[in-house]
Amino acid sequence: MAETLIANFAKELAQLVAMRLTEVLGHGIQTPFKSQTDLRILIELQENAAWAIPIDQCTDCKDVFELVTGLKGVPQDRYQRVYVMSLREDRLKQAIRRFFWIPTSAMLADCLTKQMISAIMYDLLHFGYWQFDNKNLNPLVAPELQLTHSYDEGDLVRIGRMPKQLGDQPGRQGKRPEWESPSCASFIKISLLHM
Repeated sequence: MAETLIANFAKELAQLVAMRLTEVLGHGIQTPFKSQTDLRILIELQENAAWAIPIDQCTDCKDVFELVTGLKGVPQDRYQRVYVMSLREDRLKQAIRRFFWIPTSAMLADCLTKQMISAIMYDLLHFGYWQFDNKNLNPLVAPELQLTHSYDEGDLVRIGRMPKQLGDQPGRQGKRPEWESPSCASFIKISLLHM
């Protein structure tokens, strides 16, 4: 339950930062130029997750990853169920573009909550990337889902069987997603999770 609450808190915080950056970076593109932005436009940007930067979420808790991606069913605990359904809904609306599971040894936030020296945080702050020894535990990424604006609770329960965006559309089979580009493939190998 605690990991699910933290995942929800992180999602909400990331959405707040994305919205604030959209107000600045989207000035004249997503919002009016040389005039004050109407509140209706900001609400529409928030509701449609039309931010200037996408949100990708990582966890090192395999149970949360399996619940959010639909590999496991839904929790029996009604309080946890609400939070899991909220994360699933944001994946369906593409407010969360990708959901990752990465090994605990690769978590950047560990050094922020524990007293330790973190080489991966040092690399990120100084060089702009992080590299880690995954000890044969390859990260998993849940495939993007097709954008859906009309859905019900049944769709959220069956999220593991929803049509995927990558590879399910004609003409996309030969294209590589950007996280598999040669520039980042030298630093991290990500396995696409097939459900």
